[in-house]
Amino acid sequence: KQIKNVPVVCRVRIKGPVWETDYETSATAATPAEHLEVAHSTNGPNDYLFARASAPGEPLPKLTAAAPADAADISLAGSDFSLADLGMEFLHWPGQQRFGDQDRLDRSCYVLESRNPAAHGIVRVKSYIDKDTGGLLLADAYDAGGRLVKEFSLHGSSFKKVNGHWRLEKMEISNRKTHSRTELRFKVDSE
Repeated sequence: KQIKNVPVVCRVRIKGPVWETDYETSATAATPAEHLEVAHSTNGPNDYLFARASAPGEPLPKLTAAAPADAADISLAGSDFSLADLGMEFLHWPGQQRFGDQDRLDRSCYVLESRNPAAHGIVRVKSYIDKDTGGLLLADAYDAGGRLVKEFSLHGSSFKKVNGHWRLEKMEISNRKTHSRTELRFKVDSE
């Protein structure tokens, strides 16, 4: 089992009805530095800005726009997380259907199925959204043949309330096609 550690800094900035999530990876011996900025809006699709250094040790180029369709094919730092996964692009797909509520990870959740038959690769995502926090707890992604491709989870004690705010400690995604798994661990800076 190969384990690769890539340092990632994640920042969230709220700007009125828009919020930005910034991911910056440091270069390793085998992986160049990368920078992803996702601008989320409740009224429209995400905007993606992305940059990847040409080689480890090289500087990052200027951020450039990446189309949401392309974001599904771009991996962040060679991980199992695509840019679209981190941007939760499936929440903007044309087909959205809510199903009955379920308990998952000891939390009460809304069940949402997102469909986009025009997408390539993943065309359906079933997600479990925590009723209290509004955060995504689990998601299963399927291809056009109905086969499970990716599984996203905040399993275990990966989220907790600290000083009245929810904190994410880790999130994981498994890729059934490549038989690999990526875990992102977050260290929260003190306020």
